[in-house]
Amino acid sequence: MMKIVYYFFLIPFCLFSQIDIKNHALTVPEKNFLYVGIDNVVEITGIKIDSTFAMTSNYSRVLPRENNDFIIRISKPGLNDTLKLLKNNDLVFSKVYYSKMVPEITAQLGNIKDTIASIIEILSYPTLEIVIPEGSYIRNMVHVTNFKIQIISNNPQINSEAISCVGNIVPKKQRKIIKRLKAGDKIVFSAIYAQGGGYAARKLKPISITIK
Repeated sequence: MMKIVYYFFLIPFCLFSQIDIKNHALTVPEKNFLYVGIDNVVEITGIKIDSTFAMTSNYSRVLPRENNDFIIRISKPGLNDTLKLLKNNDLVFSKVYYSKMVPEITAQLGNIKDTIASIIEILSYPTLEIVIPEGSYIRNMVHVTNFKIQIISNNPQINSEAISCVGNIVPKKQRKIIKRLKAGDKIVFSAIYAQGGGYAARKLKPISITIK
């Protein structure tokens, strides 16, 4: 009889010991970080979630998403927050998270990391892309939504005022002008705004590229 009792006691323990919480806003979902200012989409693994389950937090706002997923929104950095999984109000699993600010992101044109580039390099990938700082575990869910482009040239016929653009691609008209640029001419991207994944619209640092 004791063996039977032990067997039924062991089954739920083994099942619950396989539970984990993964933050898919991170490049390494197993890391215990919550980022302030984005939607931390977490997944409960190792167990099937139904209406008898709920997730709570000490400091974060928890929103059910779908299936085993929840959205976690935290408002302050530097907190040790605990996500708790409950079944019929009984604690099943908990995991401690440390809250961090989203690192300062920047934009770059295509793969150009320098401030000097050739016309071929510029036109081969004329898209403003988001750069996440090295050493950060945040997944890139942000994109450029709009920007201004200004061409500064020694040729007065090419020199232009800043033009507003929607999206993250340099318009065809400006690409045609860029083909006519000479060494020393400049392309300036300003008023660059980015958002996505719960990341509120934010203005990024301007970019200046000189033709070599």
